[in-house]
Amino acid sequence: YGVMSAKAQITNLTVDGKPLPDNLKPHEIPLGTPPNYPLNLSEIGTKSGEDETFKDLTRHPWAGLVGTLILSATDEGGNTSNSPELKLQIPAYKFTKPLAKNIIALRKQLILTPHESAPTARLLYRLTTNKKPFEKDLGLYLGLRVSSMRLRNARTREQKEKVAELLYELARHVEDGDLSRAERELRSAQEALRKALQENASAEEIQKRVDELRKALQKYMQELAKQQQKQNHANRANNSQKSVNSKDLDQMLKTIEELAKSGSKDLARKMLSQMQNMLENLQTGKNQQNQQQTEAAKQLQELGELLRKQQELMDRTFTERRQQNNSNRMPQSNTPSGQDKQRNDLHQRQQGQKQQAGKKAHSLEKDQEALRKQLEKLMQQMKKNARGGGQKNNQNNALEKAKRAMGQAQQMLQKNDFTNALSQEGQALNQLRNGMEQLSQEMGGQKSGQGGGRKQSGKDPLGRPSGHSGMDTSQNTKVPDKIDIQRAREILRDLQEKASDPNRPTLELDYFERLLKRF
Repeated sequence: YGVMSAKAQITNLTVDGKPLPDNLKPHEIPLGTPPNYPLNLSEIGTKSGEDETFKDLTRHPWAGLVGTLILSATDEGGNTSNSPELKLQIPAYKFTKPLAKNIIALRKQLILTPHESAPTARLLYRLTTNKKPFEKDLGLYLGLRVSSMRLRNARTREQKEKVAELLYELARHVEDGDLSRAERELRSAQEALRKALQENASAEEIQKRVDELRKALQKYMQELAKQQQKQNHANRANNSQKSVNSKDLDQMLKTIEELAKSGSKDLARKMLSQMQNMLENLQTGKNQQNQQQTEAAKQLQELGELLRKQQELMDRTFTERRQQNNSNRMPQSNTPSGQDKQRNDLHQRQQGQKQQAGKKAHSLEKDQEALRKQLEKLMQQMKKNARGGGQKNNQNNALEKAKRAMGQAQQMLQKNDFTNALSQEGQALNQLRNGMEQLSQEMGGQKSGQGGGRKQSGKDPLGRPSGHSGMDTSQNTKVPDKIDIQRAREILRDLQEKASDPNRPTLELDYFERLLKRF
């Protein structure tokens, strides 16, 4: 009946290659519960689709151990299907500093043998017997002392798990300073924005989440820079920083913000996923992969900027077209002398307005030419990168159509033909969106049909099957879910409001009436 939810779960923990004994007593079972978390769904109610989910498991008590991963999906009828089981080592953070390693080793000892916590508490206390190493960090000294005291007094599993959480935070503090906290806040802000985009939240809510993510990103990059200044060696962070910097990420966030404002929330969410991927690689030191992704993300960012500028140009063209239509209207006089005077006034006014419109059309034409050249340059760079990486450049077809539409719009603007220029600008806008969609799919490694990306032929502008036959025999027709219906209602209400506005030009009102008939 279509997937309504999906989740991932890790079970069957093994330690040193051996499964846990079946006869363990409750207080002997390792701390922590099996990781169980929901998976992101690009669409609710669909029968087929792909998406990505980021989950930080490095803080989980089982980090570093081996378990069995199972993915499961549930449809609206309550039927559940499971994936094949996959053995994997749960990701763990790599600590390099001796004190951090000691703290994590004691944490692991506590997790695997919670019934023997007294010796672990004594070893924690011994770490602080020499106060000299902690002279510049009394907070760390107190944290270790508190951990030891709490563990000595802990009687329940919950109390011991809280000590394990504290020990992880202390180890990350030793390893990375305040970067650990900044990273946690960044992940939280990313997840909040992703959720808002997926749930089609209001513009105000999305803007709030974007602002929170921007602050968290700035703080994280500042802490990362501080850490790199202390480590004047060619380590993982320094190498990664060559391919990713604050300016790149901030520009990506601006593009995500613009896409969300323009209604392209799916694209915004996918671009957010790419940002998350870049940051993950930045942390784990996958420099080559990170560099490739950064290059592709920059291309996606440039396309987003082009999309925004094309939309602004279209808005300006629309304004000029409306002023041109309004200038041709003038109240009619009942007397012959009044009509003669009116014709003279109208002629003089039209001559002046024609000159003014010509100047504005020339300005719009130049801007459209600049956008076309910018797109052409980007396409050449994308083609070059695709050859160098041995990849296909599937989005070129859509972008080629966008470039042609821009050229047609430019020609219309040369003739002061704002109406036909608008039509071509709209086509360019749609093809830019298609190009971004295909590039985003390729970056995400999603499967695609011939020519790359989602197949566009055979669909009308609303995504419905088109053709000569009135019957759709394919199995691809999607029954609209609640979100689709809500969006359709919002569009319909907006069209009705515009169509009932008597101050709008007749050309616009006729256009809205035609759209309403289609609904």
